[in-house]
Amino acid sequence: MSTPYAKLPAWADYGLIPVINLAVAFVVAGFVVLLVGENPFRAAAVLVEGAFGRGQGIAFTLFY
Repeated sequence: MSTPYAKLPAWADYGLIPVINLAVAFVVAGFVVLLVGENPFRAAAVLVEGAFGRGQGIAFTLFY
């Protein structure tokens, strides 16, 4: 029989784990962009600019 896992503190459960998940997602996405042959930093910049660069982009981001 296995022992139960210790409960994480709230700051780790609600703060640290999501930040780690987001960082891992960006790294994996960066590798995929590299496999396609593009610059991952430029791809991230285009993504952010499209989502938040203009008023219409912000509106679409919030609406959808």
